[in-house]
Amino acid sequence: MFYVLEKTVQQFFRPIVWVLLLLAWYAWRQRGPSSRKSAWALYTATVVLFLSALPITGDSLFRFLEGHYTARALREVPPADAIVVLGGSTGQTSFPRLQAEEMYGSRLLPAARLLRLKKANWIVVSGGSPYRDSLGQTRTDADDMKEILIDIGVPAAAILSQSLSRTTQEDAKYTARLLKDRGIKKVILVTSAFHMPRAAMMFRKFNVEITSVPAGHEVVGHSFSFLDLFPTEESLYRTSRGVKEVLGYMYFSLFPGV
Repeated sequence: MFYVLEKTVQQFFRPIVWVLLLLAWYAWRQRGPSSRKSAWALYTATVVLFLSALPITGDSLFRFLEGHYTARALREVPPADAIVVLGGSTGQTSFPRLQAEEMYGSRLLPAARLLRLKKANWIVVSGGSPYRDSLGQTRTDADDMKEILIDIGVPAAAILSQSLSRTTQEDAKYTARLLKDRGIKKVILVTSAFHMPRAAMMFRKFNVEITSVPAGHEVVGHSFSFLDLFPTEESLYRTSRGVKEVLGYMYFSLFPGV
């Protein structure tokens, strides 16, 4: 009982809870006929924000996205010509971060494990978005990914870099070009599980034969807790990312030639 009380009190001190309470209070104050439209706008905004910030909302959306491709043991993945791992999981090596780190999920470790299992002879790191590091040198996501892979034991000679892309569509476009130049036809595609539906669609659009290996699942299990009914900032962020993925998938499904 004390655990439930403690956790409930903690939830009420989250900034998102106070924002929602203040929005609801202000909307309630706008009840006059002249302020009815403003009140409805505030009520709608409050409801949308509340629902978006619920753990059950963000988790359900991510479970839907992550469930498109079934997870399997890496040893069961069929061999291919190369392993393609997409950027987006590393943090920039700008002060105070002095070396490349994988900050968002886990894409590089599964790729390295696949190489050790001899599922392919190459790892292709795909990601541009140039920036200046702590020493003032220009780096890209691909540079950071390569550095991390080498640090965890992948031979530098086994890594190919594609550093022109800034979006998932460009990842597929420029990586497909690199693969074609090297005569590589079949790849194992590694990216975050929630990102895999959109990424797989893009690579198939550019005629790359892929085996999908979703990594870094964020939603595990199916248990429900009373805490899932309290809004959190983390869940709002997860919902926002999930909505972005769904909209991106829908857009390129409707306009594949764009």
